[in-house]
Amino acid sequence: MITIDASLGEGGGQVLRTAISLSSITGKAVTLEGIRGGRSKPGLMRQHLTGVRAAAQITGAKTDGAALRSQTLVFEPGPIQPGDYEVAVGTAGSTVLVAQTVLPILAFADAPSSLTVSGGTHVKWSPSFDFFHQSFLPQVNAMGLSASAELIAHGFYPAGGGTIRVDVQPWTETRGLELVDRGESEGLHAEVLLAHVKPSVGTRELDMLERRLTLASQDLRNVDAAGGGNALTVAARFANIDMLFTGLGERGVKAESVARSVADRVRRYVGGTACAEEYLADQLLLPCALAALSGHSSRFTASEISLHTRTNIDIIRAFLRVDIDLHQTDRTVWEITVKPSKAD
Repeated sequence: MITIDASLGEGGGQVLRTAISLSSITGKAVTLEGIRGGRSKPGLMRQHLTGVRAAAQITGAKTDGAALRSQTLVFEPGPIQPGDYEVAVGTAGSTVLVAQTVLPILAFADAPSSLTVSGGTHVKWSPSFDFFHQSFLPQVNAMGLSASAELIAHGFYPAGGGTIRVDVQPWTETRGLELVDRGESEGLHAEVLLAHVKPSVGTRELDMLERRLTLASQDLRNVDAAGGGNALTVAARFANIDMLFTGLGERGVKAESVARSVADRVRRYVGGTACAEEYLADQLLLPCALAALSGHSSRFTASEISLHTRTNIDIIRAFLRVDIDLHQTDRTVWEITVKPSKAD
């Protein structure tokens, strides 16, 4: 039994997600204490609980404390069972964060599997479906995994009602990730999604983007959703990576402010040379660590090493014997290396 103080470091939901994924894959039982202790509303929220229950269903795990607002969880997994699984967050909680918890687990099943999740697809404090589909999955698939994702219905806060589906093949041909050069620029591409929102909101967002960025293309789309919502995405496309940046419209926030915030993040990224921005860097750590178990080293560059990333490294080290090295090459670039451990 591995015991983890989940309130340490970043103290958020990533501690839980990484621990549940690795517990399921390694077969090591885990006790998490102080779950989300670093948050204003600590304990398991619906999206976290949904990920736990999905992992428990896949592995036949015994659990104690799998309840809303619980700050202690015991998770004792059994063998991973392939299958077609369906889960519902029940709110606008992030479908993508649930998928990122379960995807590595299903990759270690011995037959193809699928996961369908309903909830939010474009919500605050979590990766959007577009980021998951265009920035995260291509890099993981470059490591030999075969996974695909489909957005079935959009879901915005607070109504939710979105659905995504992820299909996963067994991860049998493992490769390390080599992502230190973005490659040739293919321009900046903007997209605005509107659901039951005035078209002028999207027009104002695109107008502000054009003042601050040089766009290669732009698109404004009306989409069906259970409730109103607005998402603005800019994809910085390069030969070796598509890096997506998303802003979400909300009541009381001007369209221009949403677009300005996204544009500023894009400008910082494009002005540097790192391949992964800080959120993608954090999410790539787990698949790279799993590849290291098969003897494959990975190397990628990141624009920033956040407390979130450092905490994730600590959780990975609690389960796996891999070496993770961080080296700052200049003010805006870190090189992250994940390789098999040399320890006996």
